[in-house]
Amino acid sequence: MDNRAKDVTIAADKTCNWLLKHTKFVDWASSHQGLLWVQGKPGSGKSTLLRYLLDNFESVPGVHDRDLVLSFFFHARGSELQRTPLGLFRSLLHQLLRQIPEAVEGLLPTFKIWWNTKKQPDQEYDWRLLELQQGIERSLRETLKTRPVWLLIDALDECGKDNARQMVKFLKELLQTLRLATSRFRVCFTCRHYPKLDMDMDFISLESENGDDISTWVMAKLPNPHFSSVSASIISRASGVFMWAHIVASRIWDLKLDGATYSEMMEAVNAIPQGLDALYLDLIQSINKTEDNKKKWDSIKLILWIRFATRPLSVDELSWVMVINADCSYKSVEECRNQKGIPDSTQIRSKVLDLGRGLVEITDDRVVQFIHQSVSDFFLDHGLSALDTGLTSNDAIMEMANLQLFRICVSYLKMDDICRYKGGLDGEFPLLQYATTSWVRHMSKSGTNSILQEGSWKAFAFSSNPFLQQWVRVYNIIDPLLRHWHPKGINLLHILSKYGVTGLLRAILDKSTIFAAAKDSQDQEGRTPLWYAAEGGHDDIVKLLLGYGANAKLEDCQNRTPLALAAMLEHKTVVEIFLHHGQSRNVEWTDSAGQSLLWYAAGEVGLAGIEKQEWEWKLRNAKWTTAFAVLRLLIDEETERQWLDRQDSQGMTLLASSAKNYSIVVSRILLKRGAIVDLADNKGWTPLWHAVTERSKEYSKYDLLHLPTLIELPIQPHSMEMLLEYGADLESINQNGQTLLQYAAATGDHITAQMVLDAGARIDSADAKSQTPLLMAAKNGHELAVRRLLEKSARVNIADNDGRTPLSWASENGHEAIVHLFLTCWADTKLADKLGWTPLRYAIQQRHDSVIDLLVTKGEITWVDLDQSSILQHAIATCRKSTLSLLLERGADIDAKDKQGQTVLLWAVRKKRQDIVRLLLESPANIECEDCNRQTPLSWSARKGYGDITQLLLDNHAFIETIDEQGRTPLIWAAWKGQTNIVRLLIENGADIDCMDQQGRTPLWYALWAGHEAVAQLLLGEGASSELVDQDGFMAREFAIGTGCQAIARLLPKRT
Repeated sequence: MDNRAKDVTIAADKTCNWLLKHTKFVDWASSHQGLLWVQGKPGSGKSTLLRYLLDNFESVPGVHDRDLVLSFFFHARGSELQRTPLGLFRSLLHQLLRQIPEAVEGLLPTFKIWWNTKKQPDQEYDWRLLELQQGIERSLRETLKTRPVWLLIDALDECGKDNARQMVKFLKELLQTLRLATSRFRVCFTCRHYPKLDMDMDFISLESENGDDISTWVMAKLPNPHFSSVSASIISRASGVFMWAHIVASRIWDLKLDGATYSEMMEAVNAIPQGLDALYLDLIQSINKTEDNKKKWDSIKLILWIRFATRPLSVDELSWVMVINADCSYKSVEECRNQKGIPDSTQIRSKVLDLGRGLVEITDDRVVQFIHQSVSDFFLDHGLSALDTGLTSNDAIMEMANLQLFRICVSYLKMDDICRYKGGLDGEFPLLQYATTSWVRHMSKSGTNSILQEGSWKAFAFSSNPFLQQWVRVYNIIDPLLRHWHPKGINLLHILSKYGVTGLLRAILDKSTIFAAAKDSQDQEGRTPLWYAAEGGHDDIVKLLLGYGANAKLEDCQNRTPLALAAMLEHKTVVEIFLHHGQSRNVEWTDSAGQSLLWYAAGEVGLAGIEKQEWEWKLRNAKWTTAFAVLRLLIDEETERQWLDRQDSQGMTLLASSAKNYSIVVSRILLKRGAIVDLADNKGWTPLWHAVTERSKEYSKYDLLHLPTLIELPIQPHSMEMLLEYGADLESINQNGQTLLQYAAATGDHITAQMVLDAGARIDSADAKSQTPLLMAAKNGHELAVRRLLEKSARVNIADNDGRTPLSWASENGHEAIVHLFLTCWADTKLADKLGWTPLRYAIQQRHDSVIDLLVTKGEITWVDLDQSSILQHAIATCRKSTLSLLLERGADIDAKDKQGQTVLLWAVRKKRQDIVRLLLESPANIECEDCNRQTPLSWSARKGYGDITQLLLDNHAFIETIDEQGRTPLIWAAWKGQTNIVRLLIENGADIDCMDQQGRTPLWYALWAGHEAVAQLLLGEGASSELVDQDGFMAREFAIGTGCQAIARLLPKRT
């Protein structure tokens, strides 16, 4: 696609530099925006000049390093993408994607959707021209925000007259559209003087400026001073046409090498006619005068192949073309190679250049082509008749040439090696791809009489013929994506109908009753010749086949009649033929899904599988271009209301389908003709609900907050507006009991929400769970929908059946931006749900620190929930020190108690969070706080055996003799629970070893009672008294015996 620029001849030294100083060029380059046309005759050097500009762009006045230069060189002799606007726009977007990826982000969502749904791994995206033009406009607008853009387009005329005019119109409109951009945008293109374009622009006429360039080049080509007169004659006779000077100078140089005298060279120059066409004709005459008859016909064959091949041929392909004749007798490729000898690359290059007589070249990509587009134009206009073929008219020569190309392709495909072909080995069969894909086209252009006289068509007339079966098999190997184009069972009638070969088809049907009887033959896909004619829009063939009694009611494997197919493909003339042909009318037909012709005409029924991917955009564009002419035609043919509102097998009407698929024109056509606006399908969905739900599905695929602002999503609201305009029920509900507004809010479709609000929808309507649209949008994180609802004064504190407000849901789900919106709208942060949970508690539960910060900073906070739980305790429960620190920084009550009287410090001790305990002590928390049982943090840490926390509390001066409501000290709790290390730590820190609780029981008593022998021994070793008795009169020894601690019992004194 971008290779053409590399093949353009590089400007000779000291040429083309005048352009940078030309007044009109300088004015254009220094303007804010501008369009410059460099016009010139064919061969005047326009492409070379533009390549010079591209290669030396840094020398353009006012250019900076950040400037972006985009370019495209049209090439009429190249591939389809090299000669069409589609290729131009694809190339420009690719250049933008390479250099400024962010500029083309607007195209990515649509492409990603296709990528995720494509049917084949190697399937290519079918770019649409309008889609690419819009993409270019958006991308340039984005790019121009930061840097200037220069666009260079070469050979605009080589994309065709109509395309060239449309391109100029588009470029002028683009400049007008982008006129407010902050950076500069300039366009320069080259084009011949024709086609006539809009003259309201600056232009430079190349042949008026390139005289010095031609002189410089010729002098360099013929440097000898003795050639000065010869050179001067060439320069003066060139008349601004560089190509003429190039060919003539090259010829004179060859004469010099052959030993020609000065006078002979001057005579040769004067004998060469002026003007390219005259020069080309002179070269053709030299071919005709060739004494070697074989060489003459090889030259003619070469020229005809280059001119009439369906695409440019490679050197390898042409090497076989030049060897194989139409009446080839070789049975295999191998035999042909051995007998004829296929020239190698060097040999074929030399042969092509020799046979071409200066009219043919081989590119760096090894493609054989004419040296210039003007050569191809010469043959198209009148040059063919100059060839010594025995024919006098261009049309006759064209038919003869295509017949020969057709026969050569067929001869190649019939070879035994090809019949055994199973794929691969492209180097072994270089002509296979071309012969397989092109023989039908050549046959269709060969002329009816020529084909009939030639007679080879009989060899593949019927699907049972081995050649036809072989061709279909090979075609499907070469291009499996087009397998559906050439199914098994296809015959000559199918092929002629598909490719629109009317004359030959008529002749064959007239010639044989056998063929006439096969008029309704069906291939493997159930397609008849009439089906193929309807698909291609070949109205003459449709009339012909119907005249021969073809059955128009036969359906293909997808249950489509030819009429349905024609309606789907917007072939209006073909549809009219069917409608006005008695037995073919069949307007009441429906397919297996219950969908009528109207559905097909509306584009609501696509092709299946790969076909759908290939055709869907093409169909849509065709219908938009013709404003659904076939749909209007069919509706006018049948005015019954019941037919207009006919429902398919799912109960869906065409109006519902068009609303679902955003077919605005179709919806308006149907509504204007009285379609029922609220007719529901089997699920109870009306057209309006289909439109809303599909729109919301598409919106869910995009991150709306982070897409470029200029992106045009492939969803438009107009179909919904239209349905509402025609009285669609605004408050209808779906199967989930949701209204349109509730559904739009829940799915984040803020544009639909805005639309139905403007139409009068109730903003605070609630569903069965008492969920309002605002609550649904907040719950699901749809910020834009929330904004729209708040702008319309939605009530922010309405709770659902569980008592939860929009703020509660947004807080739990971490939707920070939405929480901020609610706080600015005075949402009540203290409202608790039926569980007693506030928004802050939900945020803490889910660890949303940013939301927590907002709530405690912007709102009024209750630090104890309705269930008497401390907010700080919830923070500890989530194991988030950062959350706790944040709450403390924001003023949380550090000593607030829950219903058990526990503070956050007590919680932290119980949860064994030493880091939290340290943080709280530093805050500082009350180290002597007590719960409902009067237990302090030290009591709990001793009881649990948390040595590090106990040490931390002691280090912070916790009262070691604190007692709970039973009079138990931390040492008693540690002894009772068998926490040996804690007992030792408390004793070391001065705890009373013989302290008693309210029942007179000491730590030793509890250790023995609980059977903790090690603790008892530790206490005795530290001097604990064994003679103390509790209120019940029991001594420690008696408890030791009772608990089995016999060793300790023997150490204790007996009662006296």
